[in-house]
Amino acid sequence: MKDGRVLDQKLFDALFEDESAKLGPDYADAARLFKRTATESPLMDFLTLPGYEQLG
Repeated sequence: MKDGRVLDQKLFDALFEDESAKLGPDYADAARLFKRTATESPLMDFLTLPGYEQLG
């Protein structure tokens, strides 16, 4: 990162919580979906599929 910090899981989680809290509760489902698709291992081939499933 620009400030010299290394983005590890702990820092990602802290930043994610801070930023998703700014979005408010209306975006909680979207935030969880983003976090899942961004951090799941192995990464999915099509990141849109879980979104389509959620919209169901």
